[in-house]
Amino acid sequence: MFIYESVRCLRVVDGDTIDCAILLTPDSLTIKKRIRLARIDTPEMHQVGGKEAKKIVMEKIQNSKIDLHIFKLDSFGRWIGEVYKDGENISDWLLENGIAKPYVKPTPPQ
Repeated sequence: MFIYESVRCLRVVDGDTIDCAILLTPDSLTIKKRIRLARIDTPEMHQVGGKEAKKIVMEKIQNSKIDLHIFKLDSFGRWIGEVYKDGENISDWLLENGIAKPYVKPTPPQ
């Protein structure tokens, strides 16, 4: 696991995906990465509730300093991880408030 503490949420793509700027060095070396929030699933933007989920996440973390705990890459090249704002786990908050449901990996057809 990798932990990044100097991170800014630049953009909320949808309810479970964000774009971030990660400060890597004290002399301002920064990378931009797309992050998939771990353990959760929210409706896609074209589905009922998708725009609302995005708006809620925007209000919660967009343009904010956040912490990232990254676990792995997904098949789309996004980092998968936990996002924290002021010590609060955003995936947990979204689940507790009924905005997200637990992520269930699809089973491949047989």
